[in-house]
Order: sequence, then structure tokens, then C-alpha cells
Amino acid sequence: MWCYFQDTKKTKCYVGVCYRTPTVSIYGSENHDLLQSLINELGITKKHFMLMGDFNYRILGWPPLTLDSNVTREVTDFCDCLEENFFTQHVVECTRQDAILDLVITDETAMIHDVVSLCTFPGRDHNALLWTLEVKTVCKESLTDV
Repeated sequence: MWCYFQDTKKTKCYVGVCYRTPTVSIYGSENHDLLQSLINELGITKKHFMLMGDFNYRILGWPPLTLDSNVTREVTDFCDCLEENFFTQHVVECTRQDAILDLVITDETAMIHDVVSLCTFPGRDHNALLWTLEVKTVCKESLTDV
């Protein structure tokens, strides 16, 4: 799902939410390839964006170490795709047990900062993420006659 807002220069910034199911029977084996196609399309169109969500890649640390036996071909391909498009992934703390499953990806390195993984809420198995999004805005005063 995507929406956008405009900054002070009328530049559109697209905000996307993603859930990539790890279950092949739900979405099929093309799930991983479709996500890479989306990342590549963002790179080709040069859209200004923030994409966040549960990508369900079991990443133990960021960036993933290629020597780590838990790093699958899908994880390597996904990370290579981000790197080839010069995108930044901002989450470095575990978001579910000992892994980083939830990611925040942008086209600008300085767009996101102060990312924190908060403790899990009761009944949930993922930590909540909190971060600061840096955009240029104008504060308009609203004056009303009394």
C-alpha cells in the first residue's frame, strides 16, 4: 500500500507499507522476485520514498554477513538489490527474538534517524519500531477574527 505527502518544495515523498509472507503456499514462489521488482522499479523511477514493514527475511544483524550460515540466497539477493539501487535500510536492532524481520528502507540516507526497537506488546511477537522522519515543512499560522 502506498500514499504520499509533499514537502515545502512540492516534492512528493511516497510512503509504503509492505508485508512479505514467508509462506509459499499463500503467495507462491514468485513472492521474493516480486519484491525485488518493486525495489528495482523504485530505483528506475527515482521516486523519493520510505518503505517499511515486515519483510520476513531472517537477518541476524545489519548488514547481513555473507559468512553467516543463516543468510539465505533470498537475503543476499534482497540486500544486493537494495545496494544496487543505492537504497538505505535503517533498522539495526532485532525486531523479533534474535532477528531483524521489520525494515525501514529509504532512497536517502539522512531521511530517517533515531530508530529504536521497543519492547514487544502483550500478545504480539514483534517489537514496535519508532523513528524520526526528516522532511522540510512550513508552519502556517491560522489567524481567526474574534
